[in-house]
Amino acid sequence: MNFLYKNDDERNQLKQFFLNNVHGIDKNKKTVLMTVSSETGTAYFRLQIPLFAMYEKYPDKYNYILIETDKFSINVVKNADIWIGHRAGTANSTYLKYSRAFPYNNKTILTVGDFDDNEYNLPPNHSMRQMWYATKKDQLAKYQLGNVDLVTTTGRELKKDFMEFQKSDNIRIFKNCFNWNLPQWNLEKNRENEPLTIGWAGLTSHYEDVKKMSLFLKVIHDKYPQVQFKIAGLTTKDEMYSIKYNEKGDALLEQMEVNDMKQTYAYRIKQLFKDFDPKRVEFLGVLSLSEYGKFYTMWDINLAYIEHNRFNFCKSPIKVIEGAIYQCINIYSDVGGYKNEFTDLLPSDLKKTYLKHNACRTELTKEWVDKLSFWIENWDSDLRRSVQKETKEFVKQEYDIFNSIDDRLSIYEEFYNRKDFSRKK
Repeated sequence: MNFLYKNDDERNQLKQFFLNNVHGIDKNKKTVLMTVSSETGTAYFRLQIPLFAMYEKYPDKYNYILIETDKFSINVVKNADIWIGHRAGTANSTYLKYSRAFPYNNKTILTVGDFDDNEYNLPPNHSMRQMWYATKKDQLAKYQLGNVDLVTTTGRELKKDFMEFQKSDNIRIFKNCFNWNLPQWNLEKNRENEPLTIGWAGLTSHYEDVKKMSLFLKVIHDKYPQVQFKIAGLTTKDEMYSIKYNEKGDALLEQMEVNDMKQTYAYRIKQLFKDFDPKRVEFLGVLSLSEYGKFYTMWDINLAYIEHNRFNFCKSPIKVIEGAIYQCINIYSDVGGYKNEFTDLLPSDLKKTYLKHNACRTELTKEWVDKLSFWIENWDSDLRRSVQKETKEFVKQEYDIFNSIDDRLSIYEEFYNRKDFSRKK
């Protein structure tokens, strides 16, 4: 099988292979079942990339199954030995509840809940908050966190939050990692004759981040007329929902058409930059999960700004890792997961440079302007070139999925082999 997919069609063929494994289980092997609620970037990082790497490295070790929750039944769970359910969802919660109430022929099934966000503590301005709480997904998250045998998550901040539901030893950290062999991480990048460009890429849920980011970028815009800007992720699919309730009080979501251009995400983002020279700012659409690495070939300085709130402090530093592999200079919010799972892991000499010139500990405009200004004014320097080179070498080693597979599988086996799953404190 070719795991070096170039686009989503090729990636979907791989997904179909692992779905088809439902019908070809070898009873002489343990079965690893991974369930996701939908095709999302989080499911891609947390289940697909690790699963593909497990199979590449150990194709004969397990039966591997990957399936979306609307396509599987309780019978699929019955055949599993290790069941990994990603994020909060009705099917994951229902089958978990059923498996606890009615053990399957005394078979040991290790239940794993994988969470990469605090899904019961969305901030007030989060775009999904109203819909999330109305459909009680926060309660589903709490149930799953408290009733699985093992919780896996992205970093120390989430582990700290989840200790409300599990004892520390039952929560293990699997950093978000990459398959650096994929074509999207090996594209040609040649910026030698291009204007210095500051770029940002992200989902629609980051609107509030972009709003605050635009304030210090305007200062840079006015201070350095040679600098260009690119903002990526402007979707053409605006989704709005109305929430209605049935006679039982259950929330029903109804998708609404967005007919007012001023309500679209693209319009609102562009309005944040309306005072910029239109010749110096470019707005880009979205790229697929198999191709979005291309964004980082388009700019020199990569931004990863997050508002300071508990939800965002639990984020993993994916953006700076992606920027680093294409030798962007990263300027980022050095809080929460960005601090714990990136800055703190840097080699000591490189960390000193980052703390002084790259890592921003506050939301203050001045700090961001000062650090952006330093690199703009010192772009043609040996320091810039050495930081780019050393950071790329660091992330290639630290966040390579193949370097973490053995540890991941040993943890699954450790918990599976425990005779008495101790779920609670």
